[in-house]
Order: sequence, then C-alpha cells, then structure tokens
Amino acid sequence: MWSCVLPPGADQASVLRLSTRWGGGGRAGRRSSLRSCVPPPTTILPSSTRLLTRWGACGRTERRSSMRSCVLPPAESPSSGVPPLTGWGGGGRTGVVATVLRAAGDDDPAVRRTALGTLGRWWPDRPEAFATVLRAAGDDDPFVLRTAVSVLAHRYADRSRRVLIELAAGTGDDDFRIYLVRVIALVWPDEPDARQVLEDQAAEGRSDRVRATARRALEYVHLRSSLGAEEGASAVG
Repeated sequence: MWSCVLPPGADQASVLRLSTRWGGGGRAGRRSSLRSCVPPPTTILPSSTRLLTRWGACGRTERRSSMRSCVLPPAESPSSGVPPLTGWGGGGRTGVVATVLRAAGDDDPAVRRTALGTLGRWWPDRPEAFATVLRAAGDDDPFVLRTAVSVLAHRYADRSRRVLIELAAGTGDDDFRIYLVRVIALVWPDEPDARQVLEDQAAEGRSDRVRATARRALEYVHLRSSLGAEEGASAVG
C-alpha cells in the first residue's frame, strides 16, 4: 500500500500529513513503512513542528513513541537551524516545547510562523513562550509579524495592549498598521488608549487607506458601545 501512496520522491510534507492519519491507530507495519519513507530533509520542518505538537502535547504515549523517529529528524536536522534536541525519550512535552522554542528563531519564516502559532495554541502560560512571541513582534517578515501580533492579542491581551498600540503608532508599513488597527479595535474596543490610537490614525494616518480603516474601526467600536448601553438599559428596566 505504501509503495502506491508514497512513491520515491513523494513530497515529504504529504508524508507527514498522512502520518497523522495512520501513525497512531494503524498497524506497526504501517508505522515502520512511514519511518522508512521520511529522511531528514529541511523542507518539512514546519510540518514537523506542527506534528510534534499534535503528538507531543496531547497524543498518547504509544503514539509519541511510534512517531518521534520520523518527526524529530527533520525538526532537528543540523542544516535546519534548530539545534539538536537532547533527552526526547525522557523529556516528554518539555522536549517538544524546547524544540518549538528553538524553531521560533529559525532562518525560515514559515518555520518561525508555525512555531509562534504553536506556542500560542499549546503553551501560552510558559514564561519563555511569551518572551519568544514578544521578540517576534520585531521580525522582518510581514507574515511572521502578523502571527506574532495575533498570538499576543489573543493569548496575552492583558500584557500586550501597550506593545501593539506603540507598534501601530510607530510602524512605517501601512499594511501592517492597518492590520494592527483592526486587531486593536476587535480586542480592546473599551480601552481608552486603544480608542485614542484609532482616533489618531483616523485623523492623522499616513495614507487614505489607514485613515479609512481607522474610521471604520471607530464606527465598529461606537456601535458596539451603543449596543452594550442599550442592553444594559433593557436589563435595568
């Protein structure tokens, strides 16, 4: 069966996607065949990082044991930019977290994005996770930047508001500023400093696009506030 599904030269990311379907519940022969199909290429590091979290964070011990030999090699390849992981066998989740933290500093933006999203999803309570995502808010890649902002806003809302407001005021990238304006309006519509930055951008934004986005964001904030006031009045009445 494997020789039909995964011929020589098959895309390695596809191998890992199939592994989530067959690795845990399939027969030992399937897992053995899977391991033999996956050399340690650097091109599948993002997929490896995602799969590590799926099996390492919430999978069964049997699944982790059967999968780690095909997932860890690409995630720890010497040329991948991620230092080798030590102690996987006894490290459990701690070992997986260490690998993902290191992947957040990889040279490949796709790897960094995957790692940041993974940290926010599975381990937001770890101090090193917040510090890692916060550093990524200064990344040079626009998509990594957006991932970092999303994680900060939704997983660390109480700690990141001022950081993102300052980013919105200081960035020279209109597309990124527009993204920040939308995030600020959605996550902190009732905060005075958040409203202030929206008003500033609506009046003095660097471009028509920024000002238009900020005005729409303010309309949303005001509408939300009005609806909340009406609901409160109805409840009192």
